Amino acid sequence: VRNPKRDPRHALRQVRQQEERYRSLIQATTQMVWTTTADGRVEADSESWREFTGQTLEQFQGRGWADAVHPEDRARAEAVWRAAVEGRRPYAVEYRLRRRDGAYRLTVARAVPLLGEDGAVREWVGTNTDVTEQRRDELDRARLARLVEESTDFVGLADREGRAIYINEAGARLVGLTAAAVPHQRIVDLVHEADRSLVEDTVLPAVFGAPGRWTGELRFRHQASGEPIWVSWSVFLVRDPSSDAALGIGTIARDRRAHKAAEAEREERKAILDLLIAQSGEGIVMADEAGVLRVFNPAAERQFGSAGARTFRLDGTPLPLEETPLFRAVRGEASQDARWMVERPDGERRVLVGTASPLRKPDGSAAGGVLITRDETERRLEEQRRERLLDALAKSNAELDQFAYVASHDLKAPLRGIGNLAQWIEEDLAGALTPEAARHLALLRGRVTRLEGLIDGILAYSRAGRSHAQAETVDAGAVLHEVVELLAPPAEATVTLGPMPSLVVERVPFQQVFLNLLGNA
Repeated sequence: VRNPKRDPRHALRQVRQQEERYRSLIQATTQMVWTTTADGRVEADSESWREFTGQTLEQFQGRGWADAVHPEDRARAEAVWRAAVEGRRPYAVEYRLRRRDGAYRLTVARAVPLLGEDGAVREWVGTNTDVTEQRRDELDRARLARLVEESTDFVGLADREGRAIYINEAGARLVGLTAAAVPHQRIVDLVHEADRSLVEDTVLPAVFGAPGRWTGELRFRHQASGEPIWVSWSVFLVRDPSSDAALGIGTIARDRRAHKAAEAEREERKAILDLLIAQSGEGIVMADEAGVLRVFNPAAERQFGSAGARTFRLDGTPLPLEETPLFRAVRGEASQDARWMVERPDGERRVLVGTASPLRKPDGSAAGGVLITRDETERRLEEQRRERLLDALAKSNAELDQFAYVASHDLKAPLRGIGNLAQWIEEDLAGALTPEAARHLALLRGRVTRLEGLIDGILAYSRAGRSHAQAETVDAGAVLHEVVELLAPPAEATVTLGPMPSLVVERVPFQQVFLNLLGNA
């Protein structure tokens, strides 16, 4: 009785069945399957090869398969194939293969030798698999991984329980983690204690429920120093694209400390600006490009009474709103030291002076206008009072001039009569006058002359401050002698005159000084 399992024909059938199953498996899992002879030449047809490349059997046979390989890859592909055939070792190489539409696709070629019972190579069985999309995906993943690793933001991935699987270098540095500490770190522990209730009550329910993500600002905690770190944090559920099953938690955070510091600085500057506007003694009014008032500080409220105060020109005629400096500035027209009147709700009118300027956005477009005002009512009233006083003073000076002229005329007339009388007496009694009488008459005429000079001095004095005499060199001693003679002091009075200098002065006022001094003495 023969054992069928030991029959050589039975063993051969089993081998062939296994080969057929292997070929079927290869054909089902790869795009191209082909066979060659022991020396590496193609003889058998490969429908999958012809379908992919568009080559005919005749073009494919022998070593014609290499014609479908990209010219830049052909020499390498053939060299590796020759080395595999000669060394009877598996063949594996990547090269670009021309598809039937002319496009080149990246393929992985693999082949193994099938040995006969004598150990010799019976044939080669090979495959080509199109890996273009696979390599592109791998390249995209590598680029993405590099992008994540080189990112300055915190990028992390955690499992569903929140344990860190990956944190990039920038993220670990931000929170003070070492590479060894990352796998043991819970993401929630990176959050500052003050914000963990936000994570428990808001962030996690949003991530594991609807909408599946949370974005906002909170504070991380530096694991070494404990420093709070403001970040903009985005947390989301990572899902399997095919099954939509939750795989883990993705997290991206951006350091916001510099932004927070700049924001605090802006708030401080704004607070200072608000104080300046509120406490400025000048009115500050600002309108946007539509003419809507946006700023109306307390000083402006005191000046205008209200934002709706009526406006007038200085002559009292109404000033339309569109012609006021502020609304001209809104239209792009600047005004410098413009003056107008406003009528307050209580009916009082105030005179304002202001400078208005257009406001521009960084791109140059209109943003509105600003008006800086001050109340000039009291100053204008003071100017009016001063003008009235000046008018009154001018009138008084004119009256004084008239009085001085009349007084000098009325006083000079009798003096001239006295002088003429003295001259006539001297002429009539030319031979009969004693020396003493002649001296007295000369003295009389001298005093008449000095009195006329004094009257002229009084007239000049009345015009003091409005006109000035020419300064001249004056002998002070001579002027003093004239004053003494003019005053004719009584016999019991003694006037002693000493040496006096010569001075450059106005003669009449100088003489008036001595006249007043000696007269008062």
